[in-house]
Amino acid sequence: AERHGRVRVASAPTLSSSLMPACLTYCKEHYPNITLLMNDQVQSRVLSVVHSGQVDFGLVVDPLDDEDLHLETVLEDPFYLACRQDHPLASSAQADWGSLARESLVLLDETSGSRPLINREFVRRGIDANVVQEVGHPTTVFRLVDAGMGVSVLPGLAWPAPQNSRIVRVPLNSEVRRRITLVRRRGRTLSPAAQAVWRMILQRFANWPEELAATA
Repeated sequence: AERHGRVRVASAPTLSSSLMPACLTYCKEHYPNITLLMNDQVQSRVLSVVHSGQVDFGLVVDPLDDEDLHLETVLEDPFYLACRQDHPLASSAQADWGSLARESLVLLDETSGSRPLINREFVRRGIDANVVQEVGHPTTVFRLVDAGMGVSVLPGLAWPAPQNSRIVRVPLNSEVRRRITLVRRRGRTLSPAAQAVWRMILQRFANWPEELAATA
């Protein structure tokens, strides 16, 4: 009886397209008295509306050190090399991060929650990255890679590549993963409806890493 009302969830683009549709459908089927509204924004904007209270909570890549937020991990998402079928690395069972030092890179820009993790790995490995294009959405990355602008590093949830593209996905030889988290303001009490949706998202994707690995 308490599970009714409107719940606003902000989410970053790759999560809006990969995880949230299943959440919206599940909520509609199992909680018909809850209206779940998705706010699709770049990660920096998601964190802003969570801090300001404009949404109940957010779904983002781990914002690292933000002491004003309460976080719970939903899943861990690995990174892959995206390259064309005619690229020398396309047939590799696994690609080395070090090989990216010799490549032209098309990457998500700094508004993405993934970019700081990619940058940190480049620094850790001493890679002087040759970034030729920075864009805001994975679809644009795929198009540029398919056009021959270079290769990319993309999280698993950004896939699949557009239909009829010449892009393949190659695992990277690293345990670097981006942690997908639910975030809300620390000390904020969620409404019963928002609590139900929060729990639903955690439960719905409890086995997602295994599902993702099965498609690699």
